[in-house]
Amino acid sequence: MERTRSKSGRNRLEANARRSEHSESFRSVFHPGFSDTMDKVELPDSDDVEHAIAEEQIARLRAKELGDEFYDTKVTVLGDYINHHAKEGRQPATKARKNSKAGPLSVNGTAAAVAHSPKQNHLLATLDANDFERLLPHLELVALPLGCVVCEAGSHMDYVYFPTTAIVSNFYELESGASAEISVTGNDGLVGIALIMGGETTTSRAVVRNAGLGYRLEADVLKREFENGPMLRSVLLRYTQALITQMAQIAVCNCHHNVEQQLCRLLLFSLDRLATNEMALTQELIASLLGVRRESVTEVAGKLQAAGLIRYNRGHITVVNRHEMECRVCECYAVVKSEFDRLLPSPDSASAMERAKRYAGLAFSAGSRVEPLRRRAHGDRTARRLA
Repeated sequence: MERTRSKSGRNRLEANARRSEHSESFRSVFHPGFSDTMDKVELPDSDDVEHAIAEEQIARLRAKELGDEFYDTKVTVLGDYINHHAKEGRQPATKARKNSKAGPLSVNGTAAAVAHSPKQNHLLATLDANDFERLLPHLELVALPLGCVVCEAGSHMDYVYFPTTAIVSNFYELESGASAEISVTGNDGLVGIALIMGGETTTSRAVVRNAGLGYRLEADVLKREFENGPMLRSVLLRYTQALITQMAQIAVCNCHHNVEQQLCRLLLFSLDRLATNEMALTQELIASLLGVRRESVTEVAGKLQAAGLIRYNRGHITVVNRHEMECRVCECYAVVKSEFDRLLPSPDSASAMERAKRYAGLAFSAGSRVEPLRRRAHGDRTARRLA
């Protein structure tokens, strides 16, 4: 009996050691060089994060009707996903650590590829038939796991990525180790815009914060088609303008709006890029994205949950009242949303702009220019101050 207890105790210690190493690898992906200060912060439990991702996939599946053409395929894909993580959980700690830093994984030829289409990415869907057909043979479907570093700061990119169900954050990190999200890309765009701008590299790092799928394209192919395809060039330049607007607005928002407004903006940005109202986000990751203290996120998340806007449990957030969240968010959400809809219109863009006007209090003048009503109300006072 004593020998059995001893063996059981050793197994628990080994399991805790593996979990600690996995958490350490998660930290090193999102916060390289930040180990000294982060040692004092409670780390997210990697099992909780994986559990939340699985629940997100299950929620997406349940939202589909049994008559869906690809229902059986989606069940198979979800089963493969769960089996993969169950197998990964039995690996030695050193292998788990290595896998946590793995890059995008090709899933071409799998059941997921059958149920997926490049046109689930809005930029690819916007292209005319000729440009799309030229790119199609070069598009490779890849899995983008949580924490995957798509592009490291200062490094040359061999591929650009068109997310479909994943969300990628562009982080900027200071020498102190502090970080903040400067832009977010999902099914609305691509990661690697620097390649077509001539700079080749960026000062930020792109990290997957919502696991999912996407398509990657060799950098040389994109640059060649950018030069030869006027339609593709027009789409990518308009996307670049929209992305610049997003980055500028996030910078303004982080400086002038409170944490509640910033969190609402972050959640609404995520909802616009996901097929579900559920997402896997730990409070520590949210704090890193917004560049604020984790305690502030805990307080604000508690208020939103008490008000019935969200449900938060074990690193898993469900938005249950989007209408009220749009009422509470700052105008930054509508400014970015309207600019994307103006430059890259989609079939539902009109309704999206109307919703943005109604809840964020913005006036849309001729030419789709955006002017916050509150500035108009205080225009005289502003003019006097500037005089």
